[in-house]
Amino acid sequence: MPSMNPAVARVREALKGKDPDVIKRSLAALESEATAAEAGDVLTEALGSAFWPVRRLAANLLIELGDVVVPRLSLLIDAGTRDQVYWACYALSRLGPPAGPVLRKAVTSTVKEHRLYALHTLARRKEPDSIESLIVALDDPVWSLRKRASDALSTRPERDRIVDALRQELGRGNRNRIYWAVRILAKLLGAKAVPILKKLVAFKDDDLRYLAVTALGRIPAEEVPPLLVDYLKDRSTVVREKALELLVGRGSQVRAPLVALLDAPDTTAEARYWGLRALKTVSFPDFIARARGLMATDDQEQRHACIRALSEASSQEAAELLIGCFKNPSWVMRKLCAEHVSAMGERAVEPLHKAATGTDEDQQYWAIVALARIGSPAMSSLRELVMSGDPSIRSLAMSALAEGDRPEEAVTLLKECLKDEHWPVRRQAAECIRTLGIKVAPFILEAATSPEGNVRFWSKKVLKELMGDDAVRFADQAIHLTEELKSRLFLGIKELPVEELKRVVVLEPEEAITRLKLQRPGLTVPERPRPPASAGTLPVVGPNPSDYLVSLVQLLTSTGGLEAHLRAGIPPMVRSGGSLARLETSPLTRAELERIAAFFSGPGAGVAGRLPLSIGYDLERAGRLKVQLFQEARGLAVSVRPLGFYAPRMRDVGEDELLDPLVSAGSGLVVISGLSCSGRTWTASALLDAINQERPVHIATVEAPVEHLHQPRQALISQIGIPMDAANHLEGLKIALSADARVIMVSDASGSETALMALEAAATNTLVILIMRAHSAVQALQRLIDVVEPVQRDRALLLLTNCLKACVHQALLPHVSGKGVCVAREVVSGVPNVLHPLGQGRFAEIAGLVKANPPQGVRPFEEAVRELQRRGVISQIVARTAIKERGVH
Repeated sequence: MPSMNPAVARVREALKGKDPDVIKRSLAALESEATAAEAGDVLTEALGSAFWPVRRLAANLLIELGDVVVPRLSLLIDAGTRDQVYWACYALSRLGPPAGPVLRKAVTSTVKEHRLYALHTLARRKEPDSIESLIVALDDPVWSLRKRASDALSTRPERDRIVDALRQELGRGNRNRIYWAVRILAKLLGAKAVPILKKLVAFKDDDLRYLAVTALGRIPAEEVPPLLVDYLKDRSTVVREKALELLVGRGSQVRAPLVALLDAPDTTAEARYWGLRALKTVSFPDFIARARGLMATDDQEQRHACIRALSEASSQEAAELLIGCFKNPSWVMRKLCAEHVSAMGERAVEPLHKAATGTDEDQQYWAIVALARIGSPAMSSLRELVMSGDPSIRSLAMSALAEGDRPEEAVTLLKECLKDEHWPVRRQAAECIRTLGIKVAPFILEAATSPEGNVRFWSKKVLKELMGDDAVRFADQAIHLTEELKSRLFLGIKELPVEELKRVVVLEPEEAITRLKLQRPGLTVPERPRPPASAGTLPVVGPNPSDYLVSLVQLLTSTGGLEAHLRAGIPPMVRSGGSLARLETSPLTRAELERIAAFFSGPGAGVAGRLPLSIGYDLERAGRLKVQLFQEARGLAVSVRPLGFYAPRMRDVGEDELLDPLVSAGSGLVVISGLSCSGRTWTASALLDAINQERPVHIATVEAPVEHLHQPRQALISQIGIPMDAANHLEGLKIALSADARVIMVSDASGSETALMALEAAATNTLVILIMRAHSAVQALQRLIDVVEPVQRDRALLLLTNCLKACVHQALLPHVSGKGVCVAREVVSGVPNVLHPLGQGRFAEIAGLVKANPPQGVRPFEEAVRELQRRGVISQIVARTAIKERGVH
């Protein structure tokens, strides 16, 4: 029942008004005209006033009433407004011990703002009971609140009491509290915290060791550097990387313990690798001296560790040491050194050229191979070697160019050799050009019109082997063009897909063709191809539908279409980006559609009995296709997606500096996510192609169906199709692991056993690339854990934390030109800021980190989209829509 006290009634009436001065005068009268109980009730109401001075005055008056108001303030903590909770906490901070339990309850509130206000209060509160509440807040769900609690504990005067409480938390297993306890202890105790942290580093838990090493690095004590050097031997890569980072930051004071580690006879190869990496930054002369000694040892593992460290040095001294290994009896060792020294780029050109012109044949060969891998920065050196008077050096240089992964640059030099006066040189140059394959045909086509007789003869010979008589006849016709027309002609040809050269004859405007016929009346110019995008260009589907399908694929390629959907009774529908467009051509009949389906499903009576069917199909003149056949309510349905003539390369899917480290990763997990038709398989195949170009490993793919076919280059390739070669993805993954595949791509990991087996493989010595359907990178990681049986999820989280290299989420967005698409990628790398909450399954925290404060190695989807917009690749509307659909504001 409301109080009848006139003073209380005046306050309530004043609170309904809008004059803060009237309210303040009525509040001031309470002290003399109302009891403590009556004043407490109305003052708590005044804490919700619209005026800040009124709220502050009410809070101060409540403080003057003393501990008697604590129960009323406790009720506000549970049910008050935002302002009432704030000022209730403010008042509690100045009240006695009875306020302690209320504040502890506020620290664990479900409302973030209430917990924030309680922490502000506890930071100012002098009573000892606030220490316990602040330690409880170290486990708050929000990182910023945990940080506030940590800062408050670090600055309180009760140092001994706080240290004792935090030491007790180290043994209780709460990861958040342990993390912050370690940081606070290091700050409060300094060098005295070293013994405590040393005990944590001995734990089996990788996260605890990482935390302890991180805290040790913040202590400026003399005994810390030897400990950090010792942690370079840790079994966890994350711990070793952190120790390395902290050692490098200490400069020359860690030189002595690093030298001692490298000189010790019982140091493992892995520890020596990390020690060399640290010493390289701290004292480069010592690094070179120790590396030279290790390169001379007979221990192969120690040499491998040294080679890895030298390859990261990017200096001429390091390059010379690697080049010296070209004399090693082991072919594997020579090849490994060639790969690493070529990765140094321009800095390695001078010592490589010196080795290539030396007297040792092994050094000559591998130095030339490395120069060919370097590419453009080494072209001047390679040109000198190709034109060398030494036949053996010239022959080695041409062979290396043919085996390299830069065909455009290689063919430029090899064409020069076609002019050589010696027939064996010309013959070898032609053979090397042929080895480079059809991708260099545009360059050879131009050479086939050269006035130089030898160049023209050998180029036409290579053209005939690569592309057939049509290309040679075209070269014979093109030689009669003027230089201006010829240059324009070849400029156009180089921009086309290579296979189109078989059918392209003249790319000039009609007036140029007329002019050509007038100049050379006897010259036969074949009919100009019809433009594929106009109505009626698709032929009738005959008994052999291949001509129709080839024309359909050409149309898709020329217009930027990604996929064609075929149904009876309507023209084909083409998907470009996220929308469908109907072609201006005749509708397909039911009989025509059945002929197309039978063409893909194989001979036999009836197609329906073999549906649904998803296959990869190689179609002559059109490349590889992904074809899906299924039955729907209106009858047969066919979808055709062109995949091209070869597996995509990184430049085809959008080169990305955040993806480059994944190519050289020896083990770990790479997740590529996205929605349907987002190019996930293209990106995965491009990564595999890059690995295939660089590393001699066994690569296996487990796909349903096998999409892009990879030709073995440096690697051995096994492609397991589902259900053709294995019943399901789990069985296919087992086959790949039993075949000792070191790089495995799996197109689906939706089963619990499949996901767990993939994680176990990635956590050992295998690089696993998983393709998943998800709306974001974080959701992909969460789904990977969610598919695992509940009893195994803790283990799956631990495996994922130990093996995650990166999770890539991508989407295809329409190009601003209206033709084709471009890719926007969100990348979440396995950096410590991500791995720590990931180990505890706090996916929401990772999502917040990616969105609000991305560390190095993490790129939000929003940033990727806006970068495409800044570059003028996509329109503002497309960017805004893509961000909105992802829920990013």
